[in-house]
Amino acid sequence: PHQQEPLVLFFLGLPMGWVSSPPEFCAATESITDVCIKEIHSGWRPPPHRQEEPAETPTPSSRPTSSPGRPPRIRYRRKGPLGTADCYVDDFILLCQGGKRRRKRLRRILFHCIDRVFR
Repeated sequence: PHQQEPLVLFFLGLPMGWVSSPPEFCAATESITDVCIKEIHSGWRPPPHRQEEPAETPTPSSRPTSSPGRPPRIRYRRKGPLGTADCYVDDFILLCQGGKRRRKRLRRILFHCIDRVFR
């Protein structure tokens, strides 16, 4: 019988939200996380990002809002407040200690790092 040549598949677009995502996609998101952590620790203050407004939009919830409390006391001043990033497939999470300005800065860093890799 006639044998066909094997076909080779090249991903031109990376699927989002699939646990069995191709290793290329996971490598990209891990790279974004690594760059984001480096930029957080470097003290970079990025310019505003186009996704800031949608990110500030609260998710509708039937739960009552929590009352703001006092910020946690940092016992060891030499260490500084926590700030890091992690990812799972295509979901990013930021860990941030500090006020609203610090949270906004870390979120901007993540948005710009995503743009660096995917744009």
